[in-house]
Amino acid sequence: MAAGRPRDRARPAAALELDKLDLSFDPDKATFEDPTPSVLDGQWHDAATKLDLAKAYQEMGDVEGAREILQEVLHEGDDEQKKEAQAIIAKLG
Repeated sequence: MAAGRPRDRARPAAALELDKLDLSFDPDKATFEDPTPSVLDGQWHDAATKLDLAKAYQEMGDVEGAREILQEVLHEGDDEQKKEAQAIIAKLG
């Protein structure tokens, strides 16, 4: 900036132009979907990962390690994951 020159008071690039916003309601338009994952998505993913880990433990012969992880799935997973964890626990004996 040159000395003695007034600073340009330009509008920031990120400023909203409110007169151009469309606030009309159209029931035929698709509803907004939040692209950020929810806590439940994270829990589902964690439980799915634990199921995979438990299967790997089972294949390595670490029955106790598999059983411990499957217990976590029974507390954290969705209905389908819990059902799968119970089936694996039944196979472990």
